Amino acid sequence: MPQAQVEREAETLQETHAHSVTVLSDQLDFYLSQRSRDVFLEQMLDALESEKGSEWQGRDPRTYAKWIIRVQPQEWRTVEVKHPSAEAVNIQHDLQFVDIPYHSNANLNIRSEPGLKGDILGVLQKGEVFHAMARVTDTPWLLVEQRGMIKGYVHSDYAQSNVISRDILSTQPNSLVSSLLPSKALIEAASTLPEKDVDGVFTCRYLDYQLRNDNDDTSGTLKACRKQHKVWYIDTPTVQDDPSRT
Repeated sequence: MPQAQVEREAETLQETHAHSVTVLSDQLDFYLSQRSRDVFLEQMLDALESEKGSEWQGRDPRTYAKWIIRVQPQEWRTVEVKHPSAEAVNIQHDLQFVDIPYHSNANLNIRSEPGLKGDILGVLQKGEVFHAMARVTDTPWLLVEQRGMIKGYVHSDYAQSNVISRDILSTQPNSLVSSLLPSKALIEAASTLPEKDVDGVFTCRYLDYQLRNDNDDTSGTLKACRKQHKVWYIDTPTVQDDPSRT
């Protein structure tokens, strides 16, 4: 696909996500005070992180609006993508996609395999930022990406996420596993580096919500997908129109 077309489609999809965020944000602004809005968004994360589908409720003491949040069971999705990679990196491991920036807490070896037996391919300097593309399942190893290229694996005990918790309105989709397309840096890297097939999984779940006061009500359904603990993004929203605003 020509680069210009890739960038046009990426821009369109980003605008679609931004519109979805705006719809939910406007609904919350209409029904809830700032404090209750924050509580609602925190409850959303608690619901998404819960092991079982359940129901969360709340009431705004200022606007007297009430809300209900329900979640469906988690769904694991498998996806295969092509990505520029250093030749020596072994990608054939069980991966869970992350898409979160990290920084190194020490000078940290980048290895060809997720383990101390892997060859050293480079070093991250203390404080250096990298992109955690994925986590190796049931291990403390992260798959490192920098400037659109997979560099290798680092031990997560010596790195720290730049993002601890973020509400769903502030989190961008994972461009690797969602319909959003690669960044310009990745496109440029792809033109000069060999690509490898990267197989991995990520989890999503559907969430329903209702907001109502004495005069109006609205509801919506969205699909949220997980990057890491308490970091979820809106993937496929289906938000109903707010009858109070038509």
